[in-house]
Amino acid sequence: MDNQIRVLHIMSGAVLGGVSTVVLNYYQHIDRNKFKFDIAINTRQLGPNGHRLKELGTEIFYLPLKSRNPLKYIRQLKGIIESGEYDVIHDHSGLTSYVGLAVGKYMGVPIRIAHAHSAPQFSGIRGMLKSKASHYINPKIATVLVSCSQDATHAIFGSRSLDDAFILKNAIDVGKFRFDAEKRNTVREALGINDHLVIGTVGNLDPVKNQKYLLEIFASIHKIRQDVTLVIVGEGPLLNELKAQAKTLGVASNIMFLGRRTDVNTLLMGFDVFVMPSLHEGFAIAALEAAASGLPLYLSDKIPKELSFATRSRFLPIDRPPEYWSEEILSSQNSKYDRVKGVEEVIKNGFDIRQNIQLLENIYQGDRPI
Repeated sequence: MDNQIRVLHIMSGAVLGGVSTVVLNYYQHIDRNKFKFDIAINTRQLGPNGHRLKELGTEIFYLPLKSRNPLKYIRQLKGIIESGEYDVIHDHSGLTSYVGLAVGKYMGVPIRIAHAHSAPQFSGIRGMLKSKASHYINPKIATVLVSCSQDATHAIFGSRSLDDAFILKNAIDVGKFRFDAEKRNTVREALGINDHLVIGTVGNLDPVKNQKYLLEIFASIHKIRQDVTLVIVGEGPLLNELKAQAKTLGVASNIMFLGRRTDVNTLLMGFDVFVMPSLHEGFAIAALEAAASGLPLYLSDKIPKELSFATRSRFLPIDRPPEYWSEEILSSQNSKYDRVKGVEEVIKNGFDIRQNIQLLENIYQGDRPI
């Protein structure tokens, strides 16, 4: 449609989870008669999110890694922008968003959004230099700074941008996560875990998610209770290491690695506890989904406190022995709670996708939300 506002999202990939889930969630609910999303990614592997975006009419372009071939990256991005005649560049690259946005500025794109999705901790000279460059350049090149949390704003854009960056919540379609006892029974029967205490987590299997520590926590729980199962949903480079660690700890038979799944909303209903001991997060959208499902949340104290609204959320230090976590997790298992209330809390605190669509539309139309 000629009158559509055309938006190019620049992000690493479109598999499942992370940034692509945020983009997909918004595109599924935005007025697609008014807005057209395309994406430029640097991996050719498409997962459920990428395929769903294609079904909705999204064009997918591929870019080289700018860290390996910056000139080729700039050249190809210029071609994409020129052919697409985009009104908005929405870059999700974090520290280096300014590279794509600078190309957009050169090509005359009027609205250029730098979006911070994580709050990494920097170490070493290289990390500090990248951080300082991001803090200085992103606010100058972007016309709008967007972040999922205050922690992410501070990490990616710097303390001077705390009042300028707009917080766009990583909202979800809460109705999908409303607890259903019948679905819970079906899931648990299918996985063969009917009578077990089921501890679950969702996320890529990589160091930042700290799943090695999670396995130590689970081993500590297993010493106290044998009728317990750990369900890990996600894929990543640490899969084989985690499986080997599970064998070493003697708990391999009580751990299920389910890989990437498109039915996370249903799997959550089969869990009894959700645990995420991440080293850092910009915003833990998987934990938000677990909160909507009414699960008790045991989260790292390195995760932003936006989820503290959840009645059953606990933030625990990851520098404590795993036994500390296991005791906390087991101590709350006899408490009664109507899990349907999880959806009510998420809506009340503004994390339903429908509550946030208008804010994003305003940004794309050049209206600075208040």
